[in-house]
Amino acid sequence: MASKTSSEEGAEELGAAGAGGIVRAGRPPDVRDPRVAETIHTAVAAASGEAEQSISHLLEAVYMALEAGFMVEAEALIGRAKALPPESLGPFMMQMLRGKIRDFLILRDDLEASVALIEETLKLVPGSTPEGRLWALIGISVEARAGHFEKAARHVEEMGTPSDFCAEAALAEFFRLTGEMDRAMKHSDAALAYPKRPNTFTYYWSPRILLLAQAGRAEEAEALLNRIEAGTVSEKAPVQRNPALFALARARLALARGDLDAAQHLLIEIRRMRVARPMERNESLRLMAEQALCRRVRRVPEACLQRLDPRQDDFRCRGIRARTCLLRGDEEGAVRHLATLVHPRFPGVAAEAFRFAHELTAYRAASLVARAAQSAAAKPARHRRAAGPPPTEGGPAAGRPPRLIGVSAVIREIEATIGRFAARRESLLLTGETGTGKEVVARLLHERSPWSAAPFLPINCGALSETLIESELFGHAEGAFSGATVAYDGIFIAAGEGTVLLDEIDSLAPALQAKLLRVLEDGELRPVGSTELRLCRARILAALNRPPEELVAQNLLRKDLFYRLARLRIELPPLRERREDILPLARHFLAEFCPGAELQLASGLVEALRRYDWPGNVRELKNQIERIVLSAGDAPVLMPDLFQGTSSAAPAAQAPAHPVPAQGKRLRGEARREQLVGLFAHHGQLGPQKAASLLRCSVRTASADLKELAARGLIRRVITSASLRTSYYERC
Repeated sequence: MASKTSSEEGAEELGAAGAGGIVRAGRPPDVRDPRVAETIHTAVAAASGEAEQSISHLLEAVYMALEAGFMVEAEALIGRAKALPPESLGPFMMQMLRGKIRDFLILRDDLEASVALIEETLKLVPGSTPEGRLWALIGISVEARAGHFEKAARHVEEMGTPSDFCAEAALAEFFRLTGEMDRAMKHSDAALAYPKRPNTFTYYWSPRILLLAQAGRAEEAEALLNRIEAGTVSEKAPVQRNPALFALARARLALARGDLDAAQHLLIEIRRMRVARPMERNESLRLMAEQALCRRVRRVPEACLQRLDPRQDDFRCRGIRARTCLLRGDEEGAVRHLATLVHPRFPGVAAEAFRFAHELTAYRAASLVARAAQSAAAKPARHRRAAGPPPTEGGPAAGRPPRLIGVSAVIREIEATIGRFAARRESLLLTGETGTGKEVVARLLHERSPWSAAPFLPINCGALSETLIESELFGHAEGAFSGATVAYDGIFIAAGEGTVLLDEIDSLAPALQAKLLRVLEDGELRPVGSTELRLCRARILAALNRPPEELVAQNLLRKDLFYRLARLRIELPPLRERREDILPLARHFLAEFCPGAELQLASGLVEALRRYDWPGNVRELKNQIERIVLSAGDAPVLMPDLFQGTSSAAPAAQAPAHPVPAQGKRLRGEARREQLVGLFAHHGQLGPQKAASLLRCSVRTASADLKELAARGLIRRVITSASLRTSYYERC
């Protein structure tokens, strides 16, 4: 990362692209390049030595993780950076860290937390300094997007006459959000005269494209987007190559010109992109709701709102709620939602909610906004941010405990078994294929137990390396290994008297399985590097997605551990063996995604669902129903052409749970790597330890094969924390 030469240069870097390697060359990382994850690993590995050098490498890695859409990894890296001693970092590095935290919150679409962080920072950094000025400029956009127009307006007044690119871009975004298109366009045009920084698509070009569309200049916006994608818009300021951002911009333009089919196609594609970050995914759902409203479809907006705004307090969703009320014939509800958008200083905010409402005439929209203004004027100011009625109690978003859905005899038997086992502290074994609902059953056992107020902690043993999972489960003492600067309790102690779910325990090494057996037998554990025994009071549940007898025969699961766990056992059958539950599950997921909607499944669709073998079981069914809901029109009957599964004459139960080499036979070279690709089709996620056990090879060989497949773009590496040992691989 470039060293600070002056406070002004530091302010320019704050919250911008970052520095080092790829960034110094003016090119953000290519999110489609599988080497990005490896670059992040390298940056983290270099984060050692002095605190300032460490945070420099970590912030570089945070930038690359955010640009590549690795939000979980970015959060872990930020946590590691925050753990460094603050007194050794200095004010500049602390400001840089705050900037990355702010960028992370914005990309996670948590605007309220971003606003709080900006306010806190502005209390520490004077607005007269370059750092404080930059924070205030960013605050203008974030606060306006979150609906805090008074705060944003105060920063606009304090800014004075704009004198650089950032100031002009911030003013353009503020006036666009407040509906003052002429003033917004004036400042957006003025920003073109200043040199651009790298990565200005999110901060400038994307808002300008939307501004041109809102101002009725869609053709000009389309031409600008084509130039940006071709790389000819600016030689000094390359833009990031995230395809989700470009697809989102094209979807906005399609919606602006009324091309609803093109908008829908692009938005569905964004939902399928792995590189799409939460901010882009949420915006795609908002646009999906808007295009459905233009078609006068009510079901899709309701499903999108259920995902985006379950508490009904998101400022950006109020216009969609108002238009949904109009489709239901609830004009008073529409006026009530619009009234929360009315602001005496910024009358254009409420009108912007109907900017692309093609289903309404201009007169109709204007009359509704006028009624909303009258309604808002009659209420006390403190009520203007009310978001309408609270969510329905017990609905999908109300935190209702999980439950088993089905009418089959086996589901009724499992329900009865849960009732018998819930109050017992003994360990329990859950078996069944991937996606059958083992974690749901584990949560039910916890929720119906006397200790339901204590934590429920699920752990995927297959996603962590052997060296890390011992520390995660049993804890470690201070100085137990390199990087253990403080003592760590571990999952078993942190759960208290709650419940711990260990998924894929067959991926644990034999030594760890023996150590786990000691915990189950005596309730005692010894943290890594400690000589003291500690008492484990948590109930331990274990889960396997393969038959345990098969795992014992292959020496992947200790016999004594299996016998200890199998004293209480619940086996979940695959969905293909209880086909009578497919229709109730489908209707349950429909009600969850579209509460209150009167939907019917066509007989052909019902038959297709029943014929399909569901290799992904209930999880796959849920994803299919969600896709059908988002892709369907306003017809009250869902037709079979919306279903993407294929029927199978032979039941999938006859096939093995996943491909494994024959007993005693080890594959070599390319054959082994092909076998590994097949394993990902069934497991989804694999770490080196798990892959080695399935392929019957060494961990070093499995790691080399995983890296080779990642280099080919067949799989990608996922970083779950700042430690390299926590990573695993998943299919691209």
